[in-house]
Amino acid sequence: MASKLRYLLARAFVYLVLALGAVIMAFPFYWMVATSVKSPQEAQQAEPIWVPQRMKPANWQAAMRLGAEGGSRWWGGFWPGRTVVFTIAVRGEGPRPLSLIHI
Repeated sequence: MASKLRYLLARAFVYLVLALGAVIMAFPFYWMVATSVKSPQEAQQAEPIWVPQRMKPANWQAAMRLGAEGGSRWWGGFWPGRTVVFTIAVRGEGPRPLSLIHI
């Protein structure tokens, strides 16, 4: 009887740890979807809002429209295999006070 109880407690502990890990792993996806339907005021507040009060699915339509302007509704101009050039301006002293770095 004691070994069966120990087995059940161990199994319950394993499931509890797995469930906690699943919640921790799923939380960023929840936060991403919840933030995508928040109003700009809700999304930029210092205190986190766990459940959006005013859902704005129009944000998704705006993202699709901006993506289509970039060449692809889904990738927005950043599809796989595309080369993207970034320019960084570095201000310094000496004969070349401004230098550009292309990445």
